[in-house]
Amino acid sequence: MDLKLAYPKLNPLELSEIESYDRLLTKLLTEDSDEIFPNSDEYHASLLMSKLLDNTNKSFCMVVGSFEGSISNKLNYIESLTKCLDKPEVNGEVLILEEPNKQSLGYKILKASQKVKIYHANDEARKIIQELQKTSDIDKTPHFSYFDDDKFRYEISTNTYSGFGGFNNKEFVKKLSKSFSKAIKVCDVEINP
Repeated sequence: MDLKLAYPKLNPLELSEIESYDRLLTKLLTEDSDEIFPNSDEYHASLLMSKLLDNTNKSFCMVVGSFEGSISNKLNYIESLTKCLDKPEVNGEVLILEEPNKQSLGYKILKASQKVKIYHANDEARKIIQELQKTSDIDKTPHFSYFDDDKFRYEISTNTYSGFGGFNNKEFVKKLSKSFSKAIKVCDVEINP
């Protein structure tokens, strides 16, 4: 997708920077690099999520706040999510930590899919996720997504969307998968069975 269309509010300098980040992500994907790289704001986050979804072949799992829209309504994210779910072999699971924003385009797409299970976290599930960052502060509860068994995005600050990601890191994805699996087992509500 043309990044000018995806991010119409960015000024030319900001757009140039996001285009550089796009080239970096493409290079790392092409090289099958195991480098872990920074991810700094909602634009970088939606671009990385888009690349991750585009390169998913089997499954994805997400731990999200509420789908408030800063990432989940970006055009490139929506396009990549739709294409990912159109792949016959891809399935997903989503753990929502807060009450979902039912107006979010991303949430609507996931909710409508028969290939996605959506869980609403209870306090016990939140505590399991918080253990990843050694915090009990709900504002510091990490959000993360992982794709297949080797790609991920991990959000450190839910206020600024800053975090890090990688395309070839099975070890870190295994750690995220373990926490995710443990958390969804204690959820008492499955929104999208």
